Amino acid sequence: MYLDGDECKGLPILCAEPDKLEGFINLKGSDGKAVKPADFGVLVREKFLEYEGYEKGDGFKVLDDDLKEHELYITGTYYNPFSQTSVISPQAYKLYLAGSMRSMHSLFKLPV
Repeated sequence: MYLDGDECKGLPILCAEPDKLEGFINLKGSDGKAVKPADFGVLVREKFLEYEGYEKGDGFKVLDDDLKEHELYITGTYYNPFSQTSVISPQAYKLYLAGSMRSMHSLFKLPV
């Protein structure tokens, strides 16, 4: 979940090796070329940038289930008209989030 003014919205973040995602989520840009999450950031839907006013390189804060803040950076986008899932590599997860969360279902985004 993340806050957008007075409204609460969801932003699922999936942590997985890109080669393990086939059949679950299609990581391709709108040009049809394959994309993968970087080792230091999060990959979001192209529409997330459009709807939320972010750009590649922007950071946003998420909260874990202990309400501890973590900053994630948008390193790329993928095209998917249906899924709203963001994707983070296991390396980025370890860098930014590991050790602070008891559950992967506990991230909350805050306005920067």
